[in-house]
Amino acid sequence: MVSHSSSDRLPGSRLKSFLIDAMFRRLIPTILGLRYGWVDLLGWRLGHPSCRYTSSMTSGLFSICTTVLAEVMRLQHLGLRVDAIDVSRTFKPYKDAPGDDVSKVLFRMPATWQPDRPLAFDVWDVHRPFKTQNLAGLHAAAMTLVPPSDIVQARAEHLMESLGVVPEDTIACYYRGTDKGTEIDLAPVERYIGIIERIDAMCGTPRDIYLQTDTLRAQRALQARFGSRVKIWDALPASDGTVGIHLMDVTQEFGVSRQEMGINMLAAVLVLARCRHVITTSGNVGAWIAYYRGDARDLYQFGADGGMIEPDGVSTDETREAARRATVPLG
Repeated sequence: MVSHSSSDRLPGSRLKSFLIDAMFRRLIPTILGLRYGWVDLLGWRLGHPSCRYTSSMTSGLFSICTTVLAEVMRLQHLGLRVDAIDVSRTFKPYKDAPGDDVSKVLFRMPATWQPDRPLAFDVWDVHRPFKTQNLAGLHAAAMTLVPPSDIVQARAEHLMESLGVVPEDTIACYYRGTDKGTEIDLAPVERYIGIIERIDAMCGTPRDIYLQTDTLRAQRALQARFGSRVKIWDALPASDGTVGIHLMDVTQEFGVSRQEMGINMLAAVLVLARCRHVITTSGNVGAWIAYYRGDARDLYQFGADGGMIEPDGVSTDETREAARRATVPLG
């Protein structure tokens, strides 16, 4: 038998705190099937059990958004009201100081959102065809649970003004390189060029191309083929390496504030989502372009196997399309 002195034992208050913490952060999440956060403040409101969801995810900006959306959806499927979301502990790659709460800079305070019918959503949906998902419902969820802040929306307006991007007359191209090839089969950039050429032939008149990529090779390839039509926002860095930009110390490598990097990434996705035509890589960023967009019309997706997933229809009425794009609010 091993004896313990009184100094080795946890005082009652510390033991109680330890047990409560273990219950909310380990036991209850396991029972509820949560992998990326925990729930607390359980109570009863408007005839339903309610909770606050706290995210513990710390990786990429849109990976965090995906896990929050998936776990809130799961809680709603289980009959819980999610009356508050706490993401203050997340977004570590975008904090200039450890104690910063970047979530308040990136997003407005999310509102309570209880859909009439819980949406089916899983973290792996970001690698599945976007057009098969309930994009209208996911758009409503995205704009309510993780609504971009006024700062981000102003930055998106600045992006469009500085580059001269007119969304309804622009082809948006998002090419994710660097380390993405370790997750999915990346289609070569030449196939993205082929889709742009196809859109050119369909439209008759060449449109501007807003390119957002983390890969310098993709920038050079599109500029070599399309010249001054290609508009690149250099506020987001790119490299020739195989390390994801979000895994680098962007301040040391590129002289960019981490918080500014987060603001710029979210602003860029809002602008990509508004453009008339979109060509995108599968993954979290591509998925959130679709979710903030609200549908897959004119959206060309290179799937996780590198194959092309055709858009959910091609629009022909410019006026109607421009009006519909206004569902992604800016400013």
